[in-house]
Amino acid sequence: MTVLDDRPAIGSTESPTEAASTVDTHTMTVLPGARELTWTADDTAAVQAARTEFDQCLSEGCMAYTSDGDTHEQIRTFDPAARNVTVSRPLQGG
Repeated sequence: MTVLDDRPAIGSTESPTEAASTVDTHTMTVLPGARELTWTADDTAAVQAARTEFDQCLSEGCMAYTSDGDTHEQIRTFDPAARNVTVSRPLQGG
C-alpha cells in the first residue's frame, strides 16, 4: 500500500491532527486566552520561543503542568521533551 499523505487510514479513530502529531510534536497551552505553541525537537527557534513564553508566564505568577493523559505534574522549569504543557494562572478564592 502506498501512503499518499498523512491522513489516517479509512476506519481509523485517529483524527488528522493526531495522525500528523506522530512526528514528535510537543504542545504548550497558555491560559487564559488559550494560546497554543508547538515545537519539535529539531526546531530550535520554536523550542526557544516556547521556553521564553514559559519563563515569562512563570515570572508573572502562572503555574505550569505536564500531562500524559492520566497523571499531571507541576513543573517549574521548561522541559522541551514534555509532550503536553499547560500554563495557567493559579486559582484564587474569595
